[in-house]
Amino acid sequence: MSEAVTAPAYRIIPIIPVLKPGAMEGSGPYVANDKIQGALGFPGELVDDWHDQAIAKMGELLGKYRSLKYTWTAACIAEHAR
Repeated sequence: MSEAVTAPAYRIIPIIPVLKPGAMEGSGPYVANDKIQGALGFPGELVDDWHDQAIAKMGELLGKYRSLKYTWTAACIAEHAR
C-alpha cells in the first residue's frame, strides 16, 4: 500500500527562491531551423536587411494573431520590469 500524501501548508504569499547571479551564463537564444523560419516567412539565412524584414513580418503577425500580441506585450513588460 502507498504512503499517504500530504500537501504543504497554504501560504498567502508564496516563497520565491533567491536568484543566483550567473545562473544563465553561457545561455543563448533558441535559433529556429530553416524549416521553421520558412514557415514564418523569414529567410533561412541572414540577409542584409534582416532587421527591416523581421520588423515587417512581426507587424504582420501581430496584426493577424491577437494571442501573439498579448504574449509579445507580456514579454516586453516582464523584460522592462527587470
